[in-house]
Parts: sequence; C-alpha cells; structure tokens
Amino acid sequence: PEGSPDVKFWAFVQLIRIFTTDRDKAEEEEVLRVQKELNFSEGETEEFRQVFRVWIKKSRELSGDKSHSKTSAGQETLTRDGVDRLVRSLGVSIAPYNKDLLDKKVASLDDEGRTETARINFCAFLKLMRWMLDTNFAGVNEAASGK
Repeated sequence: PEGSPDVKFWAFVQLIRIFTTDRDKAEEEEVLRVQKELNFSEGETEEFRQVFRVWIKKSRELSGDKSHSKTSAGQETLTRDGVDRLVRSLGVSIAPYNKDLLDKKVASLDDEGRTETARINFCAFLKLMRWMLDTNFAGVNEAASGK
C-alpha cells in the first residue's frame, strides 16, 4: 500500500542500480578530473588502471585477505604493502629511507587517514604515480625505461 515502509524486491533492485550507476559515474568523473590535473593522457590512465587492478588481485592472492579491498565508498583499494611490491617489481630497490618516504606518501593519500594500514584508491594511485615520476623516486624512471 502507498505510504507503507515495505519495498517490493524489484523496486529495491532498481534503487540499487540507480545508486550504483550514480556512484560509478561520480567515480569516473573524479578519475577524469585527476587525469587532467596530473596531465596524464587517456591511454596512460588506462594503462595505470590495468596495473592498479592487477596489483589489487596480486595483493589479495599474496595476503589471502579478500575482505578489506574496498573503501567505505565501495572503491577498490591497493594496500601499502601492495604498493611496495609493485615498486619492487619495477626493479627499483627500496632502501630504508625510500621505504619510509613511500610509506608516508601512501599514508598521505589514504582517504580515511590510515597510516600503518594505509590503502589507496585509483585516483590516489594516479597521484602516487605522478609523484614517483616527477621526483624520479628511487630511480624509477631509469628502471621503467630499462636503463
């Protein structure tokens, strides 16, 4: 009946679809804004997205933890340890000083203010990549170019 707090199942499904579509659209608009702000091309952003997703999957497999891979807003996230592994996979040696610097940068990009358990979403990952490239973090530019 009208005015009843009861919601039919299919009405509920439709509401969830609307919410999900709106959330996805907002996330993509944020990615486009960050892409433009950081001066990444669409192709570069898509390559970074693929790397980000692969390392989320690898991190889950390595840690066995499938429960905490999203933010409270439902965005996929990469752990601080996942970022460390990704950087090492590029052939970059992370000395203690650089490890501390990287950990602090990842923590500063964590939307929820975590430090020890910092996690970053895709937009924060793009910001991290721009920082690493611009500062040539631990010689990442040479490692990435194969020199």
